Amino acid sequence: MSTFQRKNESHAFIISNKLLITGDSDKKIEKKWLFKNDLSSVALLLAGHHGSRSSMARELLLKMTSLKMIFVSCKKRRYGHPHKETLEKTRRIQRPLLTTEIFGSIAIEID
Repeated sequence: MSTFQRKNESHAFIISNKLLITGDSDKKIEKKWLFKNDLSSVALLLAGHHGSRSSMARELLLKMTSLKMIFVSCKKRRYGHPHKETLEKTRRIQRPLLTTEIFGSIAIEID
């Protein structure tokens, strides 16, 4: 597992080079990862900020060439997440988006 830290002490994690957990990182921070990390083997993405407008930079999504699925944690859509722009990004790159609002708890097994 590798960890990289952003300026406000929040963390993002890459687990087994397959799962990227972005925490509360925004697009500006995500773009910095492009130069510091090999994201080509990441297959699963847990979107930051519950899929808000400020998460999931297009450049980041395009760099993850092995990306198969995106996950968003949301409950009752109190703040309207995932944002419609986020939904449009996942549609454009033709990757499924699973939300806890629809599917409930989501378990991920990484070999």
